[in-house]
Amino acid sequence: MAFAYYFIAALAYLWLSGHTLSNHTRQEFYSLTYSADGSWLATGDSGGNVELWKMPSGKRVRSIIVRGGEARVAFSPDSLRLKTGDSGGIVNVWNVETGEKLQDNFLYGSIIRSVAFSPDGTVLVAMGSTVNPDRTDSVKLWSLDAGRLQLIRTLDTRTGGGAYLGSLAFSPDGRWLALGLDDLLLINVATGGIRKLESLSSMGWGYSVSFSTDGQRLASAGSNLRLWEVATGQLLRTLRGFNRYMTYSASHSSDGRWLASGSNELDLWNLETGTKTEILDNCAKYEVNCAVLSVAFRPDGKWFASGTQEGTLQLWNMRAIRLKNHLQ
Repeated sequence: MAFAYYFIAALAYLWLSGHTLSNHTRQEFYSLTYSADGSWLATGDSGGNVELWKMPSGKRVRSIIVRGGEARVAFSPDSLRLKTGDSGGIVNVWNVETGEKLQDNFLYGSIIRSVAFSPDGTVLVAMGSTVNPDRTDSVKLWSLDAGRLQLIRTLDTRTGGGAYLGSLAFSPDGRWLALGLDDLLLINVATGGIRKLESLSSMGWGYSVSFSTDGQRLASAGSNLRLWEVATGQLLRTLRGFNRYMTYSASHSSDGRWLASGSNELDLWNLETGTKTEILDNCAKYEVNCAVLSVAFRPDGKWFASGTQEGTLQLWNMRAIRLKNHLQ
C-alpha cells in the first residue's frame, strides 16, 4: 500500500514538470483555448501560426498560417468550428476536423486583439484597435445564420487603443460581454450598454478576462489581478496588486475554486482562501522574454495549458499539482 502511494506521488511529481508540447515556430503564444468538449486545444502565436492539438494525446494535428500575423483563436460551443483573427484585420471561420475554411476572409478594418463565440454559437465577436493617430477601439458583433455572416452591431469603446494584447469573454448565459484592453468593460449584449469597471494604464498590455462558470464573478488580469462581481460591478478581491510584473492572463476552473494566472511566473490561486501556489518561475530559466502570456483550463478542470513569450506550450495536471502541494 505504501509503495503504491509513493509510486503515484512520484508520477505526480514528474507531471509537475509540465508536459511540453513540441512548438516548431518558437513564437510568442498570444492566444490559446480548449474546445468545449475538451478534445482540442487551439493556439495562436505572434507569427500568425494557428495550430490544433488533439487532446489528451497532445498531438499536433493541423497548422494554419493566417495572413496578418499575431493570431487569436476561439472555438464555437459545439467544438466544430474555429474562429481566427489577426493583426491584418482578417477574421476567418474554419472546420476543426477538416481544416476547411467555412467563411471567406472578411476585413475588420483594424488589428484584431481578441475573438469569441457567444454561448449559443449564433454570434461571433471580434475586438480590434486601429493604428491611426486616433487609435479608436471597437467591438463588432456578427450573427451566424445558415453559414452566412451579417454585421449586427459595432460598439465604439474608445479606450485608447494602446494595448498590445486584449481579451473578450462572454458570460455563460450570454448576457454580458467582458472586454479587456486599456479599460476593463462589461457590455450588455442586448442593449449595447457599456459599464466601465476600471480604467488603468496597462503599460502597453491589455487585460485578460475570465468569467466563472456560474457567471457571477469576473477575473481581470493586467496591472493587477482582480475579481469582480458581475451583477454590481463591485470589486471583490485583489489577488495581486500592482508591481513591476504585469499579469497577462487568467482562467477559471470549471468548479470555480481555482484561477490560473500568468505573469513572470505561472500561478494557481485558491479562490476560497485567496492563497497562491507557484507552479513555474519561468524567468528563473529565461532572463528575457520569459512571461507566461496565455493560460486556459480544460472544461473538465483536470488540466490547464500555458503558453509563454519564448514559445513554450505546456499542459499541467491538476491532480498532480494538488498532490505535490498538499492542496485540498
